[in-house]
Amino acid sequence: MRSFPLLKQVFAVLIVLLCFISVSVLSAQDLEKKDIEKRIIQILQANLGARSEEAGNAKRRLVGQVRIVDGDTKISCDSAIHYITEGRLEAYGTIQIVEKNRRIFSDFMTYDLSSDLSTFSGRVLMVEDSTVILTTEMEYLSDSEEAIFKADFQLFDKESTLYANRGKYYRAQDSAIVSGNVQSENNDGMLTTDSLVISKKNGRSYAIGSVFFKDSDQLNLMQSDTLFADSVGYRLAKGNVFTIKIDSANADTMAVWANQIEIIPTKLDNEKNDLLAIGQVKQWSKSIAAVSDTLLYSEELDSLSWISNPIIWQEDSELSARAIHLKMINGKAKTLYAMSAAQHISFDSLSNRFNQLAAERIEVQFDSTTSNITIMQAVGNAEVIYQSTDGSGKADGLVKMAAKQIQIHFDNDGNAEDVTSLVDITGNYFEEEASLKDLKLEGFAWRIDSKPERPFIQPRESLKHLWIDSEYRLFTYPYEWKLPEDLSYIWFPENYK
Repeated sequence: MRSFPLLKQVFAVLIVLLCFISVSVLSAQDLEKKDIEKRIIQILQANLGARSEEAGNAKRRLVGQVRIVDGDTKISCDSAIHYITEGRLEAYGTIQIVEKNRRIFSDFMTYDLSSDLSTFSGRVLMVEDSTVILTTEMEYLSDSEEAIFKADFQLFDKESTLYANRGKYYRAQDSAIVSGNVQSENNDGMLTTDSLVISKKNGRSYAIGSVFFKDSDQLNLMQSDTLFADSVGYRLAKGNVFTIKIDSANADTMAVWANQIEIIPTKLDNEKNDLLAIGQVKQWSKSIAAVSDTLLYSEELDSLSWISNPIIWQEDSELSARAIHLKMINGKAKTLYAMSAAQHISFDSLSNRFNQLAAERIEVQFDSTTSNITIMQAVGNAEVIYQSTDGSGKADGLVKMAAKQIQIHFDNDGNAEDVTSLVDITGNYFEEEASLKDLKLEGFAWRIDSKPERPFIQPRESLKHLWIDSEYRLFTYPYEWKLPEDLSYIWFPENYK
């Protein structure tokens, strides 16, 4: 048989070419297979689809009723672009994402398949377990279940609501770090601040900057630079603290200013609290005003204690000591103890001079009905100066007396009517003359100008979040998102009609 060397050569070349083509095809398939193995995206539905490649970057366009499955995540949208080589997905219009206990709705989304980072914008709504989040710009990391808000957002569930300009939400810890016009509301009350760290899992929160808190009954108001709080009612406010406890809508019972205030729930009665104020303390109430370095008010013990050189005022009288303790009954004064270097001064309107009492300690008894003083007792190196009147009630000199113990009894109107001195008594009577105004006990100091006055300006919250103002309308989504009935209507700014 004759051979055909030329045909053999041609056949050999064809074999080589076919092998080359097969290798090239296999290489392309391997590359695509490698990309697919990296992240498998199943396209379940689209009215129109097209694939293209530019500079080695492959992408797939999908239009019309797009349905995509990525692992356990189901995505539906109006249109999408899958950047195959880059491992990125962009979705547009009527976006719905369903995965496990989470549903996300948005107008626009970019999805990095390698990092699980999704970026949402437009009208963004996330329903996760019992938490609902509403915003216009959000990043979400599926692996760590973290949401990052770069624009105004609101987060709410059955127990609380949170508004802010930006922040982060961590689902695993059920916590958030937010800032910018923050407003939080729950069963305890309403809080506004510049920044807030909140952990619902641990029942704790920490507010920083321009803090205002109002309890749910609107009977306790507080403002400060920072505020720490927990779920059992403990509060720690620091920096320019001002708080008011209100008895009713029109009656203030006590206002306190301090560098720091702690509110501590009592152990025996969770509905009652102790208030500890520290640093440049000022206190005002209808019956008593005071300044001190430390103030302790106990609802459970019904008592007030001023520590470290306090001064207290009641009407035209002033009392000072190293420490003062007031025991009350149903909020009305009963017994007061002024301990160490005690001094009581009251202004006498008839003589325009001062009644003065000084001793190692002073004890005062009050009528618990009228809060008027009934007995004042000075013990230990006691000294007294009191003004005398004649039969017609005019100023008639004064008496200066010293003894181990001095007792002063008061009438029903709270006026001194009897002074009794006991043990080692010395004293003088001075007839009426102009120079008596200069007669003072050692250490005399009248500091009425330091008396705190009733606050005319009460604490108030910073501007409320815009989304709860009436200028923003109620928005209904124009397409079916299968929302729960109570979420069918939600708030959105006018810019996102």
